[in-house]
Amino acid sequence: MYIRTQLWKAGILVIFYATISASEKDDVIHVRGLLESVAQLPCDTRPPSPENPTILVVWTKEPSANPIYTYDLRTKNGRQEGRGDHWYDSFNLGGRGFFKRYSNGSSYLSIESLQDRDGGKYRCRVDFDKAPAKITKIFLHTIALPDPPRILTPDGRKMEVVNFYEGSHLSLVCKVFGGRPQPEIQWFVNNRQVEGGPTELKELDVISTFDFGTLSRQDVDTNVTCSASNNNLTNPVQTTLPINLLLLPQQVQIQSTRESLSAGVRTPIRCISWGSRPLARISWWLGGHPLPVNFTEVTRTDDRDNLTESTLYFTPSRNDTGQLLKCRSENPSIAASEIEDTWSLDINYKPLVSITLGSTLNSERIKEGDDVYFECLVVSKPPVFKVSWKFNGEELRQNVREGTIMGNQSLVLQELGKGSSGAYTCTATNTEGTGESIPQKLDVKYKPVCEGERSKVFGVARGEVLSINCTVDGNPTSGLKFHWSFNNTSESADIQESRFSSNGAVSNLIYSPHHELDYGTILCWAENQLGVQDEPCSFHIIPAGPPEPPQGCNMEKPGIEEITVKCEPGFDGGLDQRFQLEIVQSEGDGMTLINQSSTLPQFSLGKVDTGKTALSVYVYAFNSKGMSEKILLPLFKNDASLENGPITRAAKNTDLTKDESRREGKNGQDSLINIILGVSAALAFVILIIIITMTVKCGRTTNSWPARDGSGTNSPDFLVNTDTITIVGDGDFVAPGRSIYSSRTTITSPSLTSSNSRTLSLPNRGSAGVLTLHSLPPPPPPVPKRHGSLLVDDLTCTELPPPPEWASGPPLPPPDSFFTLPRKEPSSKPSGQRSVTFSSRSPQHRTNLDRKKSNSSHVESIV
Repeated sequence: MYIRTQLWKAGILVIFYATISASEKDDVIHVRGLLESVAQLPCDTRPPSPENPTILVVWTKEPSANPIYTYDLRTKNGRQEGRGDHWYDSFNLGGRGFFKRYSNGSSYLSIESLQDRDGGKYRCRVDFDKAPAKITKIFLHTIALPDPPRILTPDGRKMEVVNFYEGSHLSLVCKVFGGRPQPEIQWFVNNRQVEGGPTELKELDVISTFDFGTLSRQDVDTNVTCSASNNNLTNPVQTTLPINLLLLPQQVQIQSTRESLSAGVRTPIRCISWGSRPLARISWWLGGHPLPVNFTEVTRTDDRDNLTESTLYFTPSRNDTGQLLKCRSENPSIAASEIEDTWSLDINYKPLVSITLGSTLNSERIKEGDDVYFECLVVSKPPVFKVSWKFNGEELRQNVREGTIMGNQSLVLQELGKGSSGAYTCTATNTEGTGESIPQKLDVKYKPVCEGERSKVFGVARGEVLSINCTVDGNPTSGLKFHWSFNNTSESADIQESRFSSNGAVSNLIYSPHHELDYGTILCWAENQLGVQDEPCSFHIIPAGPPEPPQGCNMEKPGIEEITVKCEPGFDGGLDQRFQLEIVQSEGDGMTLINQSSTLPQFSLGKVDTGKTALSVYVYAFNSKGMSEKILLPLFKNDASLENGPITRAAKNTDLTKDESRREGKNGQDSLINIILGVSAALAFVILIIIITMTVKCGRTTNSWPARDGSGTNSPDFLVNTDTITIVGDGDFVAPGRSIYSSRTTITSPSLTSSNSRTLSLPNRGSAGVLTLHSLPPPPPPVPKRHGSLLVDDLTCTELPPPPEWASGPPLPPPDSFFTLPRKEPSSKPSGQRSVTFSSRSPQHRTNLDRKKSNSSHVESIV
C-alpha cells in the first residue's frame, strides 16, 4: 500500500490508456483499458456544500450488490484529518485496487494489472453528511492487443531465416494472431507504405499478402515491415525484417609485390576481395593444400561493396620454391562461389650445412697422433661465397705448421692431440645469411696424463699423516688402473694395490713418514686401454722447513711518488708461505720505516719521504716453520738524483760512455783472474787424481755391504749428505751433519750421480791423515754434538756408546697402524747412477751404533 501511494504521489502511471464518455441514455461512463495495464474508474465525490462533507464511498460491480471497495471517512481520523479507511474485497480486486482523491475534487478507483475478467459495469455511491447520496455508473471495456506480426514466405518459412538470391521473385505473407477487437494490417518498405493484399481472417489469424517483385543488387539491406493495429490508444504492433540477399564475390586480388621471398623470414602478404554478401571468406592455399589459420583477417564494408581484407603472415621454407600460393574468396552461403588469385613463389634461403667425418675413418678409434678430415656439404640459394670452420664455437684459422689445413669445403687435422677433442662445425654464408651445421663430436683417445702440475712437493713432519691424490686425465677414463711406487736415494719399492684406493680418475694414498729414509719421491702411474702413462705424477716428500728466500728481486721507481719491488718466489719449504718487505734506515738508529706482508713477492710502495737518508730494503719469506734468509736490495737515497737525472740525449750518451769505459777495464781484470783460477783448478785436479790412484793401489781388499736384516737389502740406513766427506783414522769416515759408518758403504747423492761421477774404493789407512773429496760441496760449519739426531763434529774410529733413548729399543719404531714396505733388492743399478765406495773394517768389527741403526731403518710408512 505504501509503495502504491508513493507512485501516485510521483504522478507515475504504469501504462494507462482510458477514454471517458457519457451516455445520454443511461448516464454510464465508458472506460477502455489495456490488459496488463492500469485502468482508472472515475467517481464524483464532490460534496454539495462544505457543510455536507463526504463520509463514505462504496464501489460495487454488477450483477452483485456487495461492495468490492470502500473508503470510510466516519472514523475519528477521517473527521479530523480527512483521511479515511480503505477496505477491499480480496476475491475481485484484491490488492490491485486503490481509491485516490485529488485536490481538484476528482476521484478514481485505479485497477492495476488489468485482467480480462475485470471488464463490466461498476457503481460508485458517495454518501454525504446530512445530504443525499450520489451514484456514478462506469462500464469498463478491456482491450487485448494482437501478437506481433509474423512475416513468412508463401511456403510458410520465416523470412528471417530464408536467403534470397539476386534475380529471384519475392512474395511475402503477414499473419497476426489474437487481438480484441480484430486488428487491421498494413505494409511498409523502408518505412514507406506500400499497397498490400486485403486483410482476411483465417481461423485464429488475420492474414495479408505482399508481392515485392524481382530482387536486384540494389535491394541489399531493404527492410520490409508488417503493421497491425486494433485501437487508437497505442501504437500499432509491427515486425520489420531485412531482405537477406546473397551476392557472389566480384573480385579477389593479392596486393603484395611478387618478389623473391626469404626462407625462414616472416613476411606479410595482403589479399582483398569485394562484392560478396555476406562478407567473403578468404582462405590461403599452398600447393593445393590449405594453410593453417595463422593469419590476421581485417574486414571493412561500405555502402556499395562488401570489402574483405586478409593479411597472411607467411614464413616460407626452401621447399616452397615453385609452389603456387592462392588467395581464395568465397561466399560461405552460396555453393560453388569461389574465385581466387595465384602467385608462383620464388624462395631464397640461407645455406643448409652438414658435416661428416671422412668415410674411411672410424670415430670410435681415433687416437692421439692420428690424422682426420671433415667434409662440409652445403645446399643454398643463392650460392655461398664463404665457408669457414669452428672448434668449440671458436673460428679456426688455417695453420699448416700446426696441422690445420682447409680447402674446397674440407678440413684436415694432422697429428691430433688430446686438445683436439671437441665439437667441430662448418659454416657457410650467402646473401641470405649464414648457416651452421650440427656439431660433429671428435673424441680423441689418449693415454693418461697428470692433471694439473705433474710434480708437487709436500713438506711433512715425522708422524704427520698426508693424503696424496693422484688425479689424471685420460680418454677413456673408465677402467683406469693405478700404480704407485716409492723412491729415495738408496732404493725404490712398488706400493701394493691394497695400500691405496682408486675412484675413477683419482687415486688416493695415505702416507706418514716416521724415519729419515721415509722421505723421498712417490710416483703414480695410470693405465687405460691405450697403455700406461708416459710420465708419472711425482710427489716429493721432504721434511717441512722454512722457505727459501725470494729470487730475482728488482726494485723500480716508475714515478716520483711510487716504489715497486718485484721478486720470484723460492721454494716454500713444503708449506704455504708469505712474503715480507722491510725498509729501514741504513744510517743512524736503523729505524724501520715500512713493514709490509703479501701472499705474492710483489710490493707497491708510496712515496718514502726520508730526506737524504740512505735506505736498506729487505725481502724475505716465512711459513709456519720459520723464515728464510733476508735478501738485501741495493741501497738508494731519496734525493733529486733519482728524479732529476740527465734528460738531454748528449748528457745521457756521455754518462753511457763513461760507464762503458769502466766496464771494459773491469772485464779485463776479471778475465785475468779467471785464467789464474782455471790453471790452479787444473793443477789441483791432477794432484787429486794422483792421490786417489795411489790410495787404490795400496788399499786392502774391500768387503761387501752386510745385510741389515734377512731381506737382503744393502742400502744405507741414513742418507749421506752432499757435503764434503772426510776420511778419518783407520778407514772410518765422517759425513758432516750426518752419522758414522764403520763398514763399507755405497753413497748415492745428486752430486755423485751425474755422468761424470765414478765409483772409488778407498782402503783403510793406518795414519790419521784426512782425505777430502773436492767434487762435493764444502761442509757446513760445525754443529754441537747430539746423539738424538746422529749429528757429530768430532768422532774417531772407536765405538760410541748408544744414546740414552735407545736403551729401550730401536729408534722411531713404526706404530701398529702403519706398515713398512719391504725394501726391493735391485737386480742391477739404474742406468746413469754411480756411487762412491769406501773401504772399511770387516762386518764383525761393526760398532753397536752401526747394529742399532741397521736394525731400525725404514723405507716408508703407509697407512
